[in-house]
Amino acid sequence: MRTLQVFAGIALLVVGGLSGCQKPAVPPARAALPAFEPPLNDAVVGEELVLKRGPTEWRYTVTEAGDVNVVVDVMRYEEGEPVGKSLERFRWHRNGFGVPDDAVVRKVERGRVDAGGQTWDCWILHVDTKDRGRFYYWITNEVAGHGIVKIAKDADEGVDDRHALRWAGDSASGRHPK
Repeated sequence: MRTLQVFAGIALLVVGGLSGCQKPAVPPARAALPAFEPPLNDAVVGEELVLKRGPTEWRYTVTEAGDVNVVVDVMRYEEGEPVGKSLERFRWHRNGFGVPDDAVVRKVERGRVDAGGQTWDCWILHVDTKDRGRFYYWITNEVAGHGIVKIAKDADEGVDDRHALRWAGDSASGRHPK
């Protein structure tokens, strides 16, 4: 009987001692990143995206949309007027981002950016080119076409915001370029 009392006493001490122990706090779960969808995957003919720097605009218009590729015409405007025969035509793969053919996407990260008077949740592409250096592309699925809301060059002091192209409207957002 004495052995049983000793065992019960030890059990009470162990249980009593453990009751003062606290479980370590479980850190809150990190919010899941949204699924990444290449912006050109659902592009349709007629979608238009406008990027702007000062009085200059570049209007990107989807003119062909196949199963694998899209054709995008880019026209430059100065103060709302087309600049000569500045039309450029690009064929982009739907898995691409509309970056130049000589460019390599080195890194993709989540971020936010202010462009066109709005703040956008986006993906930031770090893009290296052979002859023009590094550029950053801020992309989102919230706008039409290739989803770019800002393009800026890397400069010695960081991102060159002064010369950046910024979103100015698109056919999917309700802000239609004129």
